[in-house]
Amino acid sequence: MGTGLVRGAMRLGRRGAEAVLSRVLQTPVRLVVQPAEPALSDTGVLTLSAPQSELVEAAAADLAPVPEAQRGAGEAASSPRTEQADDAPMNWLARREPSRPRREPSRPLRALLDNSHYRLAADRLGRLVFETADGGASIVPALTLVVEWASPSGLSREAAPIKLNSQRKRDEEAWTAFAGAATGSVECALILTGHRTSPMVNVHGRCVFLQPPPGHELVRLALVIDVEPEITELFSKNRQVLHPSGPERHWLDRQGLAIGAGKAAAVIYHTPAVSSLQADTGERRVIVNFDLSDDHPQIVDDPNGSYRNASRATIRPLQALTGRFDLCLGARPKAMPRIMALPDGFTAAHVWTEHGCYTSYGTHYALYLGSDRITDVTKAKGGFVKHGIKTTKSVFFDNLVGALNDDQSELFKGDVASIKGNKAFEDNLIQLDKLGYEICLHCPQAASSSPEVVEGAVSYMNKVFNTRTWIDHFWYRPDGVKSGCFEAFCNCGLITPTIRRLWRDEQTRFFWNPAYEYLQTPHRRDPDDVVNHWNWDRALPNPVYWRHPTVGLEQAELASTASPFVSWATWDSWYPREGQPRYDAASLEALVANWGIGIAHVYPTYVGEANRAWRRTDDGEVVVSMEFEDILARMARLERQGLLLNTTIKDLLGYWLKLERVTWRYEPETAALVYENLGDEDIPGFSVAFDLVGEDDAILLDGLPVESRKRSGSRVVSFDLPGRGRRTLSGFEPS
Repeated sequence: MGTGLVRGAMRLGRRGAEAVLSRVLQTPVRLVVQPAEPALSDTGVLTLSAPQSELVEAAAADLAPVPEAQRGAGEAASSPRTEQADDAPMNWLARREPSRPRREPSRPLRALLDNSHYRLAADRLGRLVFETADGGASIVPALTLVVEWASPSGLSREAAPIKLNSQRKRDEEAWTAFAGAATGSVECALILTGHRTSPMVNVHGRCVFLQPPPGHELVRLALVIDVEPEITELFSKNRQVLHPSGPERHWLDRQGLAIGAGKAAAVIYHTPAVSSLQADTGERRVIVNFDLSDDHPQIVDDPNGSYRNASRATIRPLQALTGRFDLCLGARPKAMPRIMALPDGFTAAHVWTEHGCYTSYGTHYALYLGSDRITDVTKAKGGFVKHGIKTTKSVFFDNLVGALNDDQSELFKGDVASIKGNKAFEDNLIQLDKLGYEICLHCPQAASSSPEVVEGAVSYMNKVFNTRTWIDHFWYRPDGVKSGCFEAFCNCGLITPTIRRLWRDEQTRFFWNPAYEYLQTPHRRDPDDVVNHWNWDRALPNPVYWRHPTVGLEQAELASTASPFVSWATWDSWYPREGQPRYDAASLEALVANWGIGIAHVYPTYVGEANRAWRRTDDGEVVVSMEFEDILARMARLERQGLLLNTTIKDLLGYWLKLERVTWRYEPETAALVYENLGDEDIPGFSVAFDLVGEDDAILLDGLPVESRKRSGSRVVSFDLPGRGRRTLSGFEPS
């Protein structure tokens, strides 16, 4: 451990310091004067030693910050969607200069654990190293803690190598190693656990912010893993496999990558307990972000202007950030199975998220049932219901403010649609809910509401519709005017304790986050290319869902999954109109081929006459347009073919949260992967994809043959994964 924490704690006296350090490290601590080396007693008491200053200096030099003058310059990328040089549009770590070699361990190494798949060792300075089981080759020559802060004056970086503190056997087969690192502002304790015959190593980190620099916000806290073998496979956010062909940079969401082959192989995969993974294939470097500000974009109200970019975490002294992931060392499957983002073998999904402003009852019936003269879902002759396309439909609860459609439409003048404004509309929404459509609030009404109205609306939605989603009615207009509701998630809702408490109490969990529609990011995507959220620059973070680690939270323990408020993203608003052909056959086919996720910010029931989702017949009937019918028919056909899942936010994000509770491990001796569901809820249709290795490959589920479907050069198998249960897939021979 670093001297900063010890010195700070010693101000409390020896007993007080030991109490503080025991809480920080979550293990009993005894302080001694200048111990020769770290020690762990039989009773589990950890004796601390301070790191040598040369360790911190070496790590800081190796991971030097990128000068501001060099940002935005560098060699061009070889393809439009792969950043290869120092012009990567986010805070990548500096590339090494040709004259600065990779940092190698100071030999001779001291073996700490001889495993049948790898060897854990430490160099003379205590730095951790993973080698092949015979010690003949390095797999992970260096692990480094990196912390980046931002202030008005620029970016600063701190770095320190991960150093062994102590080790012990739990029994004859299991082992635990305590390691850590210290920078000027952070003390990080790592607990590594493993089994003598297994290639799996669990890494659990807890980093305590001793004294965050005043006026600074956290940009990144990461464990940087240098690897010796080449990075051979990248498991992309869309669950397809990429094979790097040179120096490339990739943001991998929380998926993973494969390294080397044979005895020098390694895999990091499925890391839901960290913020994200990044890979720099040229540097042979893996960045495990416990927090990265680009992973959780957020805007909130700025009382002195329009909005404030609150993406970076604001840290208080003695707050702790945790993260956990698994390493598979010394063995990996030749064809690594990937946990699919969707159930039942689907490889692509789409969600219509309807915004309920400037709508009418007539346009609603036309788009959902085919005609404004139909209110019974069983008699639908067109629209969403006829084609079985589920939506997440937001509505106003009431219209106490008297909002009108008059300035938007000649045909539908009068009050905007609301639940309490029309009993037949309310009954129809209840019918839709029973069919699996998701009904949620577009804020309680078209303008800010009193706390009593907000509470009544949110409580009603939970009781009647089991609502879990919220879609803001708010617009930060380009002229600086703020239009909409105070209680909006992107305005003041998330930073107002009473509203946060109401959302928690009424189980509102999934929030439309429009940050990407406002924040300027490098390499802006084409407005016509937003059907697939994942079809974007591979180096640039673009999560579809996330949680902010600090905004709206007050706890001392921080983590990427700690917040009860889950954001989901859209990129642009849309409704069918002249010059906006987004859902043509080519776009949907590309969504399916790329295993994409599309979440649409749409206004199909908008009353404006420019909206081509509906039309008025000669006899005055309002019906769904043939143009929009063709879109729905095309999407329904793709779903029947098992290619495109048309779903809702509640179902999609609810499934993703279940996947966060799944763990995996590889057992090379039996060529098997074991999937365990640590959650209480079953996961129906849990799906896994793997590349085809041969037509005669026999994949077994719990020892029995299992059917698979071919999808874009891969096979997909699906099965139910029970709560607190496990299933085993075998037939995956080591590389």
